[in-house]
Amino acid sequence: MAYDAAHHQLVLFGGFTDQAPSDETWTWQAGRWTQQHPATSPPARGAAGMAYDAALKLVVLFGGWNGQPLGDTWVWDGTNWAKGQLGPVGRCGPAMAYDAARQNIVMFGGDCLWGMDDTWTWNRTWTQQFPRSSPSLRFGAGMAYDAAHEQIVLFGGQGNRQESDFTRKDTWTWDGRTWHHHHAAVSPLGRSAMGMAYDAARQQVVFFGGDDPRGSRTDQTWTWDGVRWQRQSPAHSPSARDSAAMAYDDAARKIVLFGGVDGIHYYADTWTWDGSTWHKP
Repeated sequence: MAYDAAHHQLVLFGGFTDQAPSDETWTWQAGRWTQQHPATSPPARGAAGMAYDAALKLVVLFGGWNGQPLGDTWVWDGTNWAKGQLGPVGRCGPAMAYDAARQNIVMFGGDCLWGMDDTWTWNRTWTQQFPRSSPSLRFGAGMAYDAAHEQIVLFGGQGNRQESDFTRKDTWTWDGRTWHHHHAAVSPLGRSAMGMAYDAARQQVVFFGGDDPRGSRTDQTWTWDGVRWQRQSPAHSPSARDSAAMAYDDAARKIVLFGGVDGIHYYADTWTWDGSTWHKP
């Protein structure tokens, strides 16, 4: 899910249902969902990367899973999807966010089996970066652009299951050239497949839910202020889940969360975050 600033709406594509991966496109505007019926659309998939390129005014979708890892790129112009140029090797669960300071989309890792540790940027075409330092291989990490500090923030993810600490709990920032590891005094436990977005109104990164090191889904909400993580205690909250879609709705000045799964149920509920608690519209 990503916020299309040119059309003042959130765009949601695909995802997993209790039946099969979806190929539906939906938009969220003024507190309601509307299904779109574009003439051209990506094939069904879940666990794709998605971000809005503010310079080009396009929503960009890459990869995902539909029985196998996908490596195609698609762009949404507010009306229709168009297929972009091929790029990195196919993967699911990549972390993606738009770097407004450098005016390109950043993608890290992915794979859903063993994890990857490569960094790519997109500006109509994909370019692999070779940073001096980098997070370890992983998929399902949370990533968002921290506008207050002009840097990409990455947290957690899941690595190779043969590792003793395969559920990551490290925090990294991207400055356009390399990754920097932050040793926060307080940090969440390892987490993967959480929802994550930047709350521009409160100038903090927010993440919700995900899988912890025991393989349990959580209902925790955490915020990052550029220096430290802080656990929040909202009066109301979505139930524990992973794989929820999250993005900031600039028009409403709230973060929107949709769906997710708890291992049994596939959720179709929508929640908004106002900086102190979650609300169900």
